[in-house]
Formats: sequence, C-alpha cells, structure tokens
Amino acid sequence: MKTIASHRTITASADGTGLLSHAGSLLLLKTLHVTGLDRALSAQLERWRPARAVHESLTKTVRHASVGELTLDCDILAALGTDLRIMTFTVAEGSETAERLRLLEVVGAQV
Repeated sequence: MKTIASHRTITASADGTGLLSHAGSLLLLKTLHVTGLDRALSAQLERWRPARAVHESLTKTVRHASVGELTLDCDILAALGTDLRIMTFTVAEGSETAERLRLLEVVGAQV
C-alpha cells in the first residue's frame, strides 16, 4: 500500500508481489459471487458465447417379449464438433413402464 497524506490506496498488480496474491484473487472471486456480479456478467456475455452442446428430449417406445411395451423418456446430449453423444433413458416413478421394468428385473433373474 502507498500512503498518500492520511488516505491509503490499494494497488493491485499481477506480478505476484502486490496486494492481489492468490488469497486476494480468491477473495475477489468470492466477492463477485456473493454480490451476483459473476452471474450478471455471464448473462450479458451469453449472446457472444458459442454453443458447445445441444440437448434433445424424445419419447421412445420399445416392445419387450416378456413384459410388453415400455415407454421411455430419452435425453440426448451431443457435444458439438465431436461424435460424442450421451443418451439417458428414464421413466416416471409409479408409471406402468416403471412397474414393467420392476417385473423385468424378476423375469430376467429367472432366465
């Protein structure tokens, strides 16, 4: 810190010797988070940020020989610029498909 008359000023530098050390950097980041400035800045910059992934939601129906028709919620996440695709299949708890999947656990164990 430099003393100017009776007022002190804070000087931040990136050379590792100033007030903005690693601990100071962390404090600055925490302050941005607590005040919401990080989210506000991110929201404002969103329009210039290129998309990195796309998400698609579908419903898939399959027919199983032992338990019949299964209706599954399918979510596909694709990483743009790659061949990477992640697919998840879920069912609503308590649905007819959920009951059939529980039955399939028993039927599959007997085979």
